[in-house]
Amino acid sequence: MEIKSFNFNGVEFRAVIIDNDPWFVAKEVAEILGYKNTRKAVQDHCKSPKLLKGNSAERLTKSPRGIYVIPERDMYRLIMHSQLPGAKEFEEWVVGTVLPAIRKTGGYIQGEETAESEMELIMRGYQMLMNKVEEYRKKLEEDVTVDFYRAVYMREYLDKTDKSALGRKATEVCHGKKWEIKKERRVYKGNMVDVNLYPKKALDIAAKLLWGEREKPCMQQSLT
Repeated sequence: MEIKSFNFNGVEFRAVIIDNDPWFVAKEVAEILGYKNTRKAVQDHCKSPKLLKGNSAERLTKSPRGIYVIPERDMYRLIMHSQLPGAKEFEEWVVGTVLPAIRKTGGYIQGEETAESEMELIMRGYQMLMNKVEEYRKKLEEDVTVDFYRAVYMREYLDKTDKSALGRKATEVCHGKKWEIKKERRVYKGNMVDVNLYPKKALDIAAKLLWGEREKPCMQQSLT
């Protein structure tokens, strides 16, 4: 699950990308808009809040009760009912900067609205990319999905047949070596589904068993 952070007048709030659409952390948006009782504000004014729990919420909250996120239309409802003088400014910033950036490039570069030149914006984007690479590096020896392994280690396209074959072979490897296959709950097309998390070394072995030294598809070397 992809998480994006935004900063409005020094106050940070977050969004998760679900099916390419931003869903904002309800409590954080309500706080920015001056609601004292954020739970009541969300209950009263939002029509489509979504509760994320378990693995889907672990990077957003440590609470076992999970965390609510709201779609763009519900954020506008909170803005509309806010008594905060700065609510209009917040709306203009979201509509004019954050949402267009997400829709155009898939991401928002924090502070892009204050960048004084294109080069400054490029450098901020570069730093953002480097942070993402570092995040990937930390995951390299962790349990990963077939999709993550494909994105990081495969140079060539994996079609559905290849991906399925890799997953089945990795399962066989794990069973043979008695390695654990973990499960993670994720949002897919608006629904919560279970996906397998394999030890990265199991996927390495599976890929070599499937495609051998000729590496079809070709395997990248690990990031270091």
